Amino acid sequence: MDPEKQKISAENLLGRMPSLALSGDDSAIDLILYEVLKLLTNETGADIGQINLLPKGGRVEKVCIIKDGVPWLKKGMDMHLFEPFKGFTGVVIRSGKSILVKDIWEKSQTRTPNPFLKLLPDMNNKYIREIKKPAASIIIFPIKRGNDIFCTVELSRYRHRKAFGE
Repeated sequence: MDPEKQKISAENLLGRMPSLALSGDDSAIDLILYEVLKLLTNETGADIGQINLLPKGGRVEKVCIIKDGVPWLKKGMDMHLFEPFKGFTGVVIRSGKSILVKDIWEKSQTRTPNPFLKLLPDMNNKYIREIKKPAASIIIFPIKRGNDIFCTVELSRYRHRKAFGE
């Protein structure tokens, strides 16, 4: 594939960010995160994308989820709080490195128990049914400020599609 076509075209996003930020209300960050996530899902061919802003400690709600090109997570959806230090996200936070998982439902990951399956009983049933059940391949990467991870991004592809590659 042409390397120029592999680059993410962010011109439109960068052009929109000032107007989104100037809106001055609490939703400005949500709008910017949505635009970033939409760009990433489109350019990588992901079916589902998630962004989580991480607190200094404790649990947090997922900030932005896009499924099939449209926002999935709505305010007041009564989701369980997200525990960022467990599951595959916990692996990313502990290591500080991105991970690629070809099958999130596989019983073990390189001779260790699958951290996603261990977390499954504590997850929201609607979230499992609509977001995790159809997903297979995922990439989770950390966003850092200095050495501190303040955000993770997760991109997923459905089970019937080709898995993400290295």
